Amino acid sequence: MRKFALPALAAMFLGSACAVDAGDNAPQYGVDNSYKVQLPSVVLYMATDPQDNIWALLQNGTVVEIAPSGKQLKAFTPKLEGRPESIATDSKGNLTLLSSRLKLVDFKYNGKRFKRTIPVQANYLILDQSGKELKRGELKGVMTASAARYSKNILVVADNIQSSLIFYDLAADKIINKTSKGIRLCCGIFDFWVDSDGSILVASLAAFKVLSFNPSGEEGKELFGKRGPDLDDFHGCCNPVSVARLPDKSIVTVEKDTTRIKIYDPQGKHAKVIEGVRELVKGCVHIPLAVDSKGNIYLASDKGAVIRCSKKGAEK
Repeated sequence: MRKFALPALAAMFLGSACAVDAGDNAPQYGVDNSYKVQLPSVVLYMATDPQDNIWALLQNGTVVEIAPSGKQLKAFTPKLEGRPESIATDSKGNLTLLSSRLKLVDFKYNGKRFKRTIPVQANYLILDQSGKELKRGELKGVMTASAARYSKNILVVADNIQSSLIFYDLAADKIINKTSKGIRLCCGIFDFWVDSDGSILVASLAAFKVLSFNPSGEEGKELFGKRGPDLDDFHGCCNPVSVARLPDKSIVTVEKDTTRIKIYDPQGKHAKVIEGVRELVKGCVHIPLAVDSKGNIYLASDKGAVIRCSKKGAEK
């Protein structure tokens, strides 16, 4: 799995919960045991399309479409420029695959010399849902794309090498905004969420906080979070690794090592743990997260399994 980074290049390379209810304002979720998906490779990233199908980008570069029933509809392996990173879907359901070109670099740290392969250029490939290529190119000024989502016609990218959220206009082929305010990363993990109104939530895991940005990324603030032992807090060396806002405006956060998935009210208070979620990954590894229009939550393990969590009483 991917393990790069803190903001400094040198530092970048050298380096089951019980069900407790903290309040009554967040919805109660549970694992939907009728949903069973096992994929042949590690899932790097997931996205949903307008039909609520899940699109998973695997570590081997394969793209898999999964129906709401859990049936695997299709799989194809497009030609990517470099290492696969993430996948995003636009309003038409077209797929944007992000990859990074790698380069071997030589650097000095604490008096010692090191050689490491690092991402130096992010690339994109746009496909329709049949796998037909529509467009490809470079994201100029972007080094890697550990996460990517659309905000209307703007592609928002998480560049963990630059510790920045980057807003990219593909039509104009340029960066239109870039922010690193409050963003603190660890373990090469950097994920975020774009809400239906364009507002953005960022998992600033090294700060143990969830950040909130307006649609342009020009205004940001700490929404909630701190390190601590209580249920509303985040545990471990660095968490959360993923975050999303549900259709009812509740917020879901994902913690690793150990795995803990929580639902907060819209203000980031009164957390509830999702019951029945087993350990999804081992160590400091990102846990891919997707949410459909009905509020179902999808999570991927480091063994290729995908699980679904639904509101209590709404399991399919």
